[in-house]
Amino acid sequence: MNKITVILVVLVSLVAANIIINKNFSDVKSDYPTLYESIGKNEDSISTFEIIKKNNKIKFFKKDSCYAIKSINYCADSKKIFSLNKFLNNNIKDVYSKNEENLRRLGFLDAEGNLASKTFIIKIGYEILRVGNINEHDEAYILHSDKIYKVDYYHDLSDISTKNWVDKSKPIITISDSDKFDIEISKVGEPGCIIKHEKMLSDLEYSTLRNSFFDLYANDIVVLDEFEYLGIVNKAISIKLHYQGKKIIFDIWKKDHLIYMFLIGDGLDNAYIIPNAVYENIINAGCKLL
Repeated sequence: MNKITVILVVLVSLVAANIIINKNFSDVKSDYPTLYESIGKNEDSISTFEIIKKNNKIKFFKKDSCYAIKSINYCADSKKIFSLNKFLNNNIKDVYSKNEENLRRLGFLDAEGNLASKTFIIKIGYEILRVGNINEHDEAYILHSDKIYKVDYYHDLSDISTKNWVDKSKPIITISDSDKFDIEISKVGEPGCIIKHEKMLSDLEYSTLRNSFFDLYANDIVVLDEFEYLGIVNKAISIKLHYQGKKIIFDIWKKDHLIYMFLIGDGLDNAYIIPNAVYENIINAGCKLL
């Protein structure tokens, strides 16, 4: 009985000690500001972000209910923006003085004392955060002004291609499988053939074509200038969806194994990169004009 009592006392003591240690650790950790706080900013006050990596960069600006990618004027993926804000809302884990030893040790200077090529920059408004080494615990060292901070890091922030930042949650064309529409297919500027709604419902070959336009999302978005588009247009296939008394018109073409889609009359200069299967379904639709 005495042994059991001793064991219970020891266990209770260990639990109590663990609680005290965790509390003390939490209290110490809570004393550190977040990255946002360290630069005098907060999430609601930011109108622009920019990530610069070597000679490449991607810039975001606040637009209505989203942050848009400036180069294509198109909403960025909200999950990626959330990761960026989560990174900036990190509590700082440690602070180091900005001196030559720490700059070298933490990845900001190379052996010759030059700015290390592996570093990259995150700009929040006019504030500049330079990212140095990222250790095996996924912690990054961040240089800002005269201080170096250690914080948790999210690796997807260092990929700055628009393909990985563009919003893929909204379909390009807002139609559903309950909508009635006919499809007209032609070479651009030439008469086309029309596949009626009823035919697409009764014929499996055409229903595959019809289904291609539901939940059609962009894999990526690229900006086209006028001359580039004019050079492509004679090779494109024109698609018209006759829908509720109006037409949704877009051109589709293939280049370098990618399929591009340009939506006519949406007020943008962007071409969407879409799945290759859509193009193949159009080609195989049985329209003899193609």
